[in-house]
Amino acid sequence: SYQQNNQKNIFISRGDILPTAENWLFQLISHVQMPNVGLVAPRLLTTQGNIVGNALVLGSTGVATFFAQNDSFSNAGHMCRQLIVQNPSAVTFDAVLVKSQTWMQVGGLGADFDNDTAAIDFCLRLAKNQENTNVVWNPNISLIATQGNIDRPILTDFKKNVLMERWLPEMARD
Repeated sequence: SYQQNNQKNIFISRGDILPTAENWLFQLISHVQMPNVGLVAPRLLTTQGNIVGNALVLGSTGVATFFAQNDSFSNAGHMCRQLIVQNPSAVTFDAVLVKSQTWMQVGGLGADFDNDTAAIDFCLRLAKNQENTNVVWNPNISLIATQGNIDRPILTDFKKNVLMERWLPEMARD
């Protein structure tokens, strides 16, 4: 838990995260302090410099896929999207900074889901319940995931069905 300017924040990450710059946490805090931001996620890279993820694309090829998964961090991507801060519908909670107030208002992670599914559910509840509050993915802040996990599945079939029942209209718009 971090506090700056009387705003409390919660940092959640997997255990194998290493920073690429000394000011990474300051950058996350600076971004999450914006009034229309509920949470911010950095870009996650493997030790070889490939994107592991954080940003998710919902509904395009299944329920959820990683944005730019396994691309080189130096690849600009389609229309340079890998280089710009953007508002995906969801991110994983592999590394994320959330405003404490947002966390409480949304109700934290759903107990009926595993990690990635709970993160998707949280982000979609944030969008639905907190008008004008965004999920932000910032590729200008990079962290290294030393364990990689490039090919990890995001969702089991059961969790996909539960998410689709709950969020199909929202996922179809992503």
